[in-house]
Amino acid sequence: TVDRQLVWVDRAGNPTPLNLRAALYNDVEISPDGSHIAILVGSSGSGDVWIYDTHSTAFDRLTFDGTNASPFWSEDGRTIYYAGVNPNGLETTFLRRPIDKSKAPEKVGTVMARSYLDSIDRQEKIAYLDTYTAPGSADYSDVLALPIGGSPKPMVGGRAQQYAAAVSPDSRWLAYQSD
Repeated sequence: TVDRQLVWVDRAGNPTPLNLRAALYNDVEISPDGSHIAILVGSSGSGDVWIYDTHSTAFDRLTFDGTNASPFWSEDGRTIYYAGVNPNGLETTFLRRPIDKSKAPEKVGTVMARSYLDSIDRQEKIAYLDTYTAPGSADYSDVLALPIGGSPKPMVGGRAQQYAAAVSPDSRWLAYQSD
């Protein structure tokens, strides 16, 4: 593992380290208003989501089971969506939880494969996922749409890697990478 130091970089390219010790940080996501940062501490699928307050510099743990990945902010910046990856990699549960921890994590969907959260439409009705279609393999991934509270549907797939889906602000377009 490689520990990382998180820094803010201004428009002139000058870095300012965050007041955090170096650690295995991944899946860093800034809230819509810039007041908080969701950070996965650990590897994707075997880490926990933490919330860094950019004003107070408080660093607060949001998840506690060490099987999480890919945090994503709600439109209002009060809730985090994230993936809970089953250790065998054959099932992923998607959850959401208010960052103030006023409610327990709420299940919003399940995919019977290793999956990661890429994007959520602004109305928070559909999550877009990277899903590994061959169990135990990272060779093929597809983009799935997961209606919140519903069943996943294929969006882009095939004998290649399709991943990193991002929905447009008006929810009409979906950009993704493919090889």
